[in-house]
Amino acid sequence: MNKTLNTHPKMANLLENWLADAIYAYVKLLGGPTSLRRKKQRIDYICQQLLTPSLLQKHWQTLDDITKKAVSTAYHNDGTFNSYAFLAQYDDYPKRPITGRSHYATYKNPILFDLFIINGAIPSDLLPLLAPHVLPEDRFQIEVVEDGSLSNHIKHPYSGEQAPLHIIETETIGRVDLLTCLRMIEQGEIKFSSSNRLITAGSMKKLHAQLVDGDLVANPEKMTNKFVIRPFGLAVFAYHSNFVTRQGNITKLGRDYLASQDSNLFEDAFAEWVENGKFEELTRVEGLKGVRSKKTHLTHSGERREKIIEALSWCPTGKWIEINQFFRAMQAWEFDIELEDSPYYNLSTEDHYWEMSRNEYHRDIIHPYIEIILVEYLASLGLIDIGYFDFDANENSILTSTTPQDIYQSFYYFRINDWGAYILGIHDEYEMVKTAEQAKFTVDEQLRLTLAQTILPGDKLFVELISTPIDDKLYQLDTTKLLDTVQNGQSFALLRSFLLQGVETAVPELTAWLDQLEQNSKAIKQKHKAIVYTVKPDVMRLSQEDDLLRKLSMVLDPKTLLIPAGNDNRFRKRLKILGYLIM
Repeated sequence: MNKTLNTHPKMANLLENWLADAIYAYVKLLGGPTSLRRKKQRIDYICQQLLTPSLLQKHWQTLDDITKKAVSTAYHNDGTFNSYAFLAQYDDYPKRPITGRSHYATYKNPILFDLFIINGAIPSDLLPLLAPHVLPEDRFQIEVVEDGSLSNHIKHPYSGEQAPLHIIETETIGRVDLLTCLRMIEQGEIKFSSSNRLITAGSMKKLHAQLVDGDLVANPEKMTNKFVIRPFGLAVFAYHSNFVTRQGNITKLGRDYLASQDSNLFEDAFAEWVENGKFEELTRVEGLKGVRSKKTHLTHSGERREKIIEALSWCPTGKWIEINQFFRAMQAWEFDIELEDSPYYNLSTEDHYWEMSRNEYHRDIIHPYIEIILVEYLASLGLIDIGYFDFDANENSILTSTTPQDIYQSFYYFRINDWGAYILGIHDEYEMVKTAEQAKFTVDEQLRLTLAQTILPGDKLFVELISTPIDDKLYQLDTTKLLDTVQNGQSFALLRSFLLQGVETAVPELTAWLDQLEQNSKAIKQKHKAIVYTVKPDVMRLSQEDDLLRKLSMVLDPKTLLIPAGNDNRFRKRLKILGYLIM
């Protein structure tokens, strides 16, 4: 590892800022003589003891294990010591004996650690000398829980009652539900508010009804953004991932992903959401104050998401991880999130009327924020499986959650599945499991289409786009509706592929119908648009007498002129020269 030796001041320069008496305490700690009276003499002695290799080795051997770990951790971090990361990893800190107390302060003895780490870093001239002594780099290893070791029940923190564990495996349903969401956007079934760019309440109800397994919130108080999780997360992701335009229409990327389910296209969309998504997820933290205050200067939301995604990419896959272990790992791996670009906390929760402590800030704001990213987006998209306890479930384990807060407060475990491991960059390959290997429908000689029991919601929506319902399962393929769909931008080749690949057994009538429609669609081509003007006799006469007007126009009848759209400006200009104005 290459060390940047000039990033920190030298030891003597750092000690110059200390009081002479404080320096003398460290001279005694190093076994120095009492005869060193001058400040410079004391500094020279300390530097001699720690910057002479043989003496440094002697002093290093006197350090306790936790101090050696602390200095070694800083060494492997280019000399910088992150106290929060160290405490998160080892749950310990170099011990400092307490020698006395007063009403106002606690007096603590100096320890050698203070000379190895000064102002949060190893002095630049000491750093290279530590190479033979430091412990090997020790990256924090996150603890995992095997499937058989998952707690089936957990006690309520206050009542002591046991709650059942619910496991949600998301890989298939997440991918299917995203396709359904995009299909509904394509068909105009989902609208976004022009004021906040969020899915409207009416559209929320429609999307919620089409989800494979509904929402994590079992009984939402209202079917609005505030009271649901998965429909909201899917819609926000679609809007901020280049799948949807600012006006709320599906993009070419969205259409291509619908047609192919290409994992590379999803990767592009996911990266766009992570890096550039404009929605501020902090607004989803329950009871948070100050998000929109003029005094609050938030950090870039994309940078925060990137830290969470990067931390996840360091996690083991296919294993259950306790959420508190992940919080600890983020600090130990130095992916700790900064929400505010300020030395002071302006954000707070409802119960705080003063600046929160660091622990309170993490517990009440940062941790819920991370949970929202994990559950509302990554789980909704099928990248991680989740496990949570429903403290209000009845004896039959029927879910009773009514708000997202109910879910986040009881969210205990997550597991990165195969789809997530690929998208997070942990695995290089992913074998795409098609969301609908089985036949979607049958078609008879009258082009009546009967839906299969296993048809996915998004595929059913596509069927409804090109056919007329007869009953819940029976549809009549409709020439006009199919051609309308093509006219509105859908690829005829995609429609053909959808019908021929989705049918259980193709019938000749279906293939013949599609062949005829494809042939008919090429029979008429629009060449040029034209403008029709109703004119008086003198203008009609002038249009035939003037050489330029005669070239630019065509007579339909004694009162009507036809002007190709490309000629209209020249036609108007020539009439104006001749004294006529088209209003």
